[in-house]
Amino acid sequence: MLYGIGAVYMQFRFPVEFALGYAAVLILVPLLITVVFMKSFAREALVERLREVYL
Repeated sequence: MLYGIGAVYMQFRFPVEFALGYAAVLILVPLLITVVFMKSFAREALVERLREVYL
């Protein structure tokens, strides 16, 4: 339809690659942060963590 009148630039194509990359970043960044903090907390004893908070 738009090809006939020379308005080919008006055709929209959804950026699937960008949307998938954006979704991956939204999922992976919080997951990575959670894993890093859980590993760092697992190395330290619970009693020592509580002492730091309440002293």
